[in-house]
Amino acid sequence: MAFLEEKKDEIKEYEDYKDAQENGENEYNEEEDEEEEGKEKKVPEMPEFNEEDFLKNWDEENPEIIISDETDDHIDNDWILTPEESEEKVKAYWGPEEA
Repeated sequence: MAFLEEKKDEIKEYEDYKDAQENGENEYNEEEDEEEEGKEKKVPEMPEFNEEDFLKNWDEENPEIIISDETDDHIDNDWILTPEESEEKVKAYWGPEEA
């Protein structure tokens, strides 16, 4: 998608040129205006996507993510409670025990 965004002006210019060619209009062979005298118009070319360079850059910018099989036991330390405090909170949440 980035290629299309970067080259959109060149692609549009080429498509306009091709449409003009199909309609018999060829502004590249006509005489130049006095203001543009000395400037030679280049025939637009369709930009080519270089997949090899893109993939090389992609691999450099987005390295492979390696997920190991071993995991450490996760300990939630967001709210540090002693085991007794934790027990109190659990009992308060569940309410009084029913007999």
